[in-house]
Amino acid sequence: ALKKNDLFFLDSKTSPDSVAEDIARAKGIETTHRDVFIDHFEDAARVEKALALTERIARRKGSAIAIGHPKDVTIEA
Repeated sequence: ALKKNDLFFLDSKTSPDSVAEDIARAKGIETTHRDVFIDHFEDAARVEKALALTERIARRKGSAIAIGHPKDVTIEA
């Protein structure tokens, strides 16, 4: 369905053992993965650190993917 609709797969990497990205790539589906999970801990200081890490990665690599939730602490940060 992804290939048919010209979509790509984003692996959130919520499990360190994820094989989804490898399988998608093997099936010829354009794929990538998140670089930073920004609100694993619901703490403003940690969310801000995760956002700063996302920025550092983006500056180094040219882009970065961060995943978070619509939590108050995340939105405020």
